[in-house]
Amino acid sequence: MLKNQIAKPYAAALLDIGRSTNTLEFITDDIKNLLENIFENPELIEYFKNPTYNRKAKITLLDKIVEPLFINENTKKFLNLLIERSRIDLLPLIAKRYLNLVTELGKIKLVYIRSAIPLTEEQEIVIIEILKLKLNASDIKLFSAIEKSLLGGFEIKIGDNVLDFSIKGQLKQLAEQLEITL
Repeated sequence: MLKNQIAKPYAAALLDIGRSTNTLEFITDDIKNLLENIFENPELIEYFKNPTYNRKAKITLLDKIVEPLFINENTKKFLNLLIERSRIDLLPLIAKRYLNLVTELGKIKLVYIRSAIPLTEEQEIVIIEILKLKLNASDIKLFSAIEKSLLGGFEIKIGDNVLDFSIKGQLKQLAEQLEITL
């Protein structure tokens, strides 16, 4: 229990580093790789736990282990910090907690909606609830804007995907279909 409490702030700090430096994907890949391939070795964990080995030797060994993995510089700094604070043996716990935080973060979706007229609060609530179900999201952050050129309806943008429910989009599809049939 105490180890989980110690791991939690380290995992949160690693998440903050990834978000603030836009390296979240790289760090996440590094952590998965380290967890699956390296820190499954109990002898290695015992080596890092052993206080008779000095920190410099541990950092040197860790550098040799991770060198062929081409891990992100932020991940390396984090691992060195864990060694300096004698917490490297908690890396499997920290990694699991970090991956849980990343998963939770991924369940919050940013949605941009453009509509021909302002949406009512009830309409926004209905759209949010439908999107939560469709996207398996814990929360939806909705950003709306008015775009009169849509003529009616709305467009929803989620990441790189655009769902077009506008009259303008329907007219465009109709025109494309007419071109194909002529």
